[in-house]
Amino acid sequence: MPLAIEFVYNNEKHALENGTPLLPQYMEIAQRVGIKHPEKVRLLYVDKLPMPKNDSLKFQMERLGLDSPYLAGMTYGYGIYIKHSAKGDKLLLSHELIHVRQAEELGLEASPVSTFCN
Repeated sequence: MPLAIEFVYNNEKHALENGTPLLPQYMEIAQRVGIKHPEKVRLLYVDKLPMPKNDSLKFQMERLGLDSPYLAGMTYGYGIYIKHSAKGDKLLLSHELIHVRQAEELGLEASPVSTFCN
């Protein structure tokens, strides 16, 4: 699924370039969930979570419910997207940080978000 991998890498890159480092209290959470390099994590607060432009890929995300208005965060490697409406939600951030750990352990291409299983 090369389009999915490209989508993941592009979103990670965008978050790394435009996001902010973890606040000290969030670094503590990152260390607790076992992230090896929490200093690399960037949070990007957005109005809408990214969706692919490719119709086939977009359909797959919709089929899995990843277009739900209730979805408030999405992780791409070290890049975490969080909706502005969920800013400060430590439970959500903890969940997304676990996906960062998975990407560190499995590699970005093998991590759950790469196959759209958040």
